[in-house]
Amino acid sequence: MPDQAPPNRLENLLTLVAAGLFAGALCFLPPTLFRSADYVLFYKPNFHFLAEAVREGGLPLWNPYIGLGRPYLADMQNAVFYPPVYLVCLGPRGGVFLLAWLHRAVAVFGFRRLASSLQVGRWQAWFMIPWEPRPEVQPQS
Repeated sequence: MPDQAPPNRLENLLTLVAAGLFAGALCFLPPTLFRSADYVLFYKPNFHFLAEAVREGGLPLWNPYIGLGRPYLADMQNAVFYPPVYLVCLGPRGGVFLLAWLHRAVAVFGFRRLASSLQVGRWQAWFMIPWEPRPEVQPQS
């Protein structure tokens, strides 16, 4: 395959818009990310606790709302030292949307770079991103 031209600004802008549309579909079209079992049972309470701790100006060391209490800062799953997770402080839905958009954009740009180095084309990178089904939490009757 011949050498490809580097991506131009329009191509990068279209990539960002498409990643945003994909993240928007995940967050706002049914079944939404906000009704998934992982979000409802794990991420929503943890994001809420993190946002409250940041609003109070403290470091979220201990989460007293889980069982008899649990270390929050030391738990890797909470990702306290991962800077993009603080987007959830902007609001639960908007922050999660921005977090999903950022991750999709980084994934597409990274896969485009990988596809280019493997000489398979930049646009084929869109098919490298996995689509995972999201099981919904069923309301208790």
